[in-house]
Amino acid sequence: MATLSEKIVQILTESQSSAHSHQKLLKSLQALHDQHADELEAFFAAYFKPFSNALVVFKREPTVQRVIEFTAKFAISTASSPPPEKSDSSTSGSGEAGQTHETFY
Repeated sequence: MATLSEKIVQILTESQSSAHSHQKLLKSLQALHDQHADELEAFFAAYFKPFSNALVVFKREPTVQRVIEFTAKFAISTASSPPPEKSDSSTSGSGEAGQTHETFY
């Protein structure tokens, strides 16, 4: 079974090939994000490590452009969707999970 980091790397790698696959990949990444809603710091740490590799390319490479566009689409879709419901009743009404989610962006 692939780890969280391996799944994210696979999604980002696939996002480089074509913008036509971004919608399908966004759904996969959003589902992965929702599965790890209780550990968002770990999710975004695992996401940023491979994404930061694209940021050090100083030329306008099409593959890098597609990864950056994909990440922007993911950020917008994640910020505009409500945080996943928690089954733990101790956090109801506190909004703490949403604060961690919102402050990353």
